Amino acid sequence: MHMAKAKDIEPYQLYVSHMARQAKPAGWVPAVPCVVRYWFHLKRDIDSTNCLKILEDAIAIGLDVNDRIFLPQVMGKTTGNKEPYVEVEIE
Repeated sequence: MHMAKAKDIEPYQLYVSHMARQAKPAGWVPAVPCVVRYWFHLKRDIDSTNCLKILEDAIAIGLDVNDRIFLPQVMGKTTGNKEPYVEVEIE
């Protein structure tokens, strides 16, 4: 698995993979398929499917899994947030 090629995205992916690694419970084994839910709280509107690939690559690295096991679900998206963030829930 590789991080994105765009240099401006790579630092974000490193942060996300670190957060996923820190949140991973000891001895965690993913269910296959692994449901991953996303809530986007964005500054401006963007295509959420583009965000999914960026996030899934980083999360997979952090959890040491292949992202092909993920079943992504975008649960919501808001725009106009001064401090954008993404909520992620892994089942």
